[in-house]
Amino acid sequence: MIHGVVMAGGSGTRFWPISRKLRPKQLLPITGGRPMVTETVMRAREAIPPERFWVVTHKDQAEGVRNALPDVPPSQIIAEPLARNTCACAGLAASAILAKDPDATLVMMPADHDIRPEDEFVKTIRAACASVEKHDGLMVFGIRPTHPATGYGYIRRGDALHISMGVPVHQVLGFREKPNRATAEEFLETGEYVWNSGIFVWRAKRIRDAIQQFEPAIGAGLAVVEAALAKSRGVFDASVARALADAYPKVPSVPVDVGVLERATDVRVIDITYRWSDVGSWDALDDLLTTDERGHRVVAPGDSPIISIDSANCLVQSSEPHAIGLVGVEDLIVVHTPDATLVCKRGRAEDVKKIVDELNRRGRADLL
Repeated sequence: MIHGVVMAGGSGTRFWPISRKLRPKQLLPITGGRPMVTETVMRAREAIPPERFWVVTHKDQAEGVRNALPDVPPSQIIAEPLARNTCACAGLAASAILAKDPDATLVMMPADHDIRPEDEFVKTIRAACASVEKHDGLMVFGIRPTHPATGYGYIRRGDALHISMGVPVHQVLGFREKPNRATAEEFLETGEYVWNSGIFVWRAKRIRDAIQQFEPAIGAGLAVVEAALAKSRGVFDASVARALADAYPKVPSVPVDVGVLERATDVRVIDITYRWSDVGSWDALDDLLTTDERGHRVVAPGDSPIISIDSANCLVQSSEPHAIGLVGVEDLIVVHTPDATLVCKRGRAEDVKKIVDELNRRGRADLL
């Protein structure tokens, strides 16, 4: 069967002050709808029902994830004792699911992306799963680049290996980390490169075996968890949690791209040609929110008066009913919460994480 795995352990520091350690961006309605993790599960529901979703998150966020996903079985929300990046996350999910379904195919997706329209995304999921179930291999979703972005990793595509449900599946010739502007422009000119979405499809057994082959230290830690799962008959109970707490501190923190995909020889890529955003910072909302007559993008409770005098092209967000006045300003990001307010020039939102770094330096855990 096909199972969905949501990677929901991020801290979302670029979305301070809305995003905090115990309630990061994946638990928030950043675009004004439902929490992002809820949107992630709901957009794939035509291919994967909620009862076959699993979520890997940090132990401090597990309760918030359960509240956001009442239709996902609580036993399938796996709480990591500490963050160990996506390779350990992929292996942990595979180990837990293999205990229940030895033939499982996994669709792994971040909890905080925005992908539209849903039906096109579901079509890609089905095509990728059909390819993996017939040809095996490790599949990554590639995003057709729209501009020479320097903030994304790139995948170099080779020839199409086959067509799955009408969608071409290409060989992966290599991965490139975030390039400089000139290199990104060269990538676009060749037409051979796509952005790495961080969405993956593979058989649970295949990724577990690949981790054991390429990252034996991670594989050793997962073996401890699998032994505990065997004794619990696949139930992620207190004994399994104890085994995880013992094994995880010894597990290296490695991205699955670096740990496995850059070394394996059977990596394929399938294209996303519709709208995708990793919603990496406040600036990313420019393309996701509608504008009013002054070019403002507003996410706030309905009874929050936003008063604009000679102002334009601002993003305004409030987590509670609150009046916000703008006078004679343009191209600002204004975010209000009960205990903190952010004012940032549009185009500088990547630097919001520096505020979090400074608050850490000052020991202001109450604002994190």
